[in-house]
Order: sequence, then structure tokens, then C-alpha cells
Amino acid sequence: MDSRTATFLLTGISLDTHNFKEHTTDVTFEAAAALQTYGASNAKSVDFLKDDFEDYRLQISILNHSETPYYGTVVSVSSDDDIVSSVTLSKVANRAICLRGVSLSFAIGRTSPHEIKISARSDGTVNCQSIMEKMGGGGHANIAGAQFTDSTNEVVLIQLKTLLDEMYREGDI
Repeated sequence: MDSRTATFLLTGISLDTHNFKEHTTDVTFEAAAALQTYGASNAKSVDFLKDDFEDYRLQISILNHSETPYYGTVVSVSSDDDIVSSVTLSKVANRAICLRGVSLSFAIGRTSPHEIKISARSDGTVNCQSIMEKMGGGGHANIAGAQFTDSTNEVVLIQLKTLLDEMYREGDI
């Protein structure tokens, strides 16, 4: 394996484990060590994961438009006038779930003129996949999402909050 491929694989491991802080086993570290024998570069891996400054500013702007409809739940919404990437929404949801006391996070934004997406994250105490499935999406217990056509951020926000109200009332969350 060439060093570039080894570095990309090391970057993937780092991303999936939040810099080796979560979901790691001895095998994770053995794989990282093996990739270094193929010339994987830690410095390049870290550089690949850095945010662009303007994208970081956008993430902070979206986070500044957050609310907590329930204790431990953060919902962040971008301006309906902005077109944001799915990756940016994912990063916003990731940033929020890393905050103390947050067990469930959602980031809502327009990803094209006719498409709204939600990126959902959980710390493992709540299954965000089941929430997103009820909104027509899917994913994994800790990472999920949904998309909507010809809607607005506000309409999707209301749908999400209505669903959360129902799920909390019924004890599903």
C-alpha cells in the first residue's frame, strides 16, 4: 500500500473514532500502527480534517441559531436564504453532540433550492435513527438524517418539534 492511501485510511479511522476517543479497541490502534508502517502521516491526516475558515464561520452561525426544545436536545437551523452543504450540517450536528449535557442534536438547512436536510446525532442514549425514520429518513442509531423536497427550514423545524413532542409524550425518547 502506498503512503497516500495509508494516510487516507488513517484519516478515516481518526474521523470515525473522533480522534481515537470513542468506539476504539485494541484492533483500532493496531490498524493505525500498521498504517504507519506503510507511511501514513499523522500530520497530513490532521490537516485533511481541518475546516475551511468560511465553512467554520457558517457552522458557528448555524449553531448561534439553536434552541433546546427539551433538556439535552439541541436543534440548529441555518438561514432559509443560505445554501449549505450536507457536510456542513453534519459538522454542526457533530459539534453540538460534543457539548456537555447534549444527548441529541439536529442541524437543519437548505442544501439546494428545492431540498432541506436534517443531520441528526446521538450520544448513544437515544436512537436518532428511529426519529429520522419517522420523518422519512434513516441512518444509524447515533448518526442519521432525512431530506425534504420543496419545503422550508421553518416547516421542517415544526415537523421535527411536533414529532419530538409526540415521542417524549409517549415515552419513546
